[in-house]
Amino acid sequence: MSAGVIDTVLRGYRRVLTPTTAVLPVERPGFSGALVLRIETAARAFCLRGWPPEVDNPERILALHSFLAYVRAQGISYVAVPVESDEASTLVGVAGRFWQLEPWLPGSADFWSRPSDVRLAAAFGALARFHQAGSGFRPTIDRPSYLGPAEPAVAPTLLDRVERIERWGPIRLAQLRVRIRESARHDRSIAEVAGRAASAFERGAARIGRELRSASSLTVPLQPCLRDVWHDHVLFQGDAVSGLIDPSAARTDTVAADISRLAGSLIGDDRRAWGKAMKAYQVIRPLSAAEVALVGILDRSGLLLSGMAWLERRYFDGISFTERALERLQRIAARLSSHS
Repeated sequence: MSAGVIDTVLRGYRRVLTPTTAVLPVERPGFSGALVLRIETAARAFCLRGWPPEVDNPERILALHSFLAYVRAQGISYVAVPVESDEASTLVGVAGRFWQLEPWLPGSADFWSRPSDVRLAAAFGALARFHQAGSGFRPTIDRPSYLGPAEPAVAPTLLDRVERIERWGPIRLAQLRVRIRESARHDRSIAEVAGRAASAFERGAARIGRELRSASSLTVPLQPCLRDVWHDHVLFQGDAVSGLIDPSAARTDTVAADISRLAGSLIGDDRRAWGKAMKAYQVIRPLSAAEVALVGILDRSGLLLSGMAWLERRYFDGISFTERALERLQRIAARLSSHS
């Protein structure tokens, strides 16, 4: 993105950004296609986020901003709420993207390098408090929201995952195998780990599909959830959680989706640590028997499908793997191998 575009966006926030002392790239950008920059002023630092160009529904983004403001007002200090521009909007459109500016949350996503039971409990306590705070959110009448209240029902993520497994039928899997073999001529390291992930899917898809369809009889509470809360989205200062970042995937779903996503990411298959995590969460927000059952089911299905999502990006969408993306797929493939 050109400096001219960034300057145009920043001019829309003169009230809070004057004077700007530095515009810096982030060390570990995400995988969503969003543009993220650190904006420093004499008083404080901000995060400037440019949504991917395909995100073209401003009402959906503004509804998320309303939700974050609500959660923050309930005392959840570790979420960032977008600030208003000089035109009194939390969203600015420039160069085919929507942009938002929010306070830069302190801390580092460093659980893998500094794991401990204390930090694990802090992460799941923070998630439980976020869920508690968000459960009371009611969108304004003039701004319909995909984060609104819902009656207890089958979790949307269950139905979504059944469909995603069924999309990988024999023909599509055969196409994937051909493309992996062809890529091995010039990219053997990626082809090797891709082949392991594809094989794991072929071995486990029928069983996981049955498990998901069986779980579709479970009725659970539904509320706003993050749906992509994983290692890199949980910031720590010391042993305390200082940030839950990038809520762009949030929607109404089951809290079990967030619990399984975070636990699978932070601690893999360490069953002792899973017990610690579940206990820390339930001290704050008890889970129903159905929610507890879904945590394991969603962990297993999420692991299986996450590998295929990366392979779809690489072999069907033509998106090249960065070193960080390959590292992510390697972690997934290693855990899939242990399940097999």
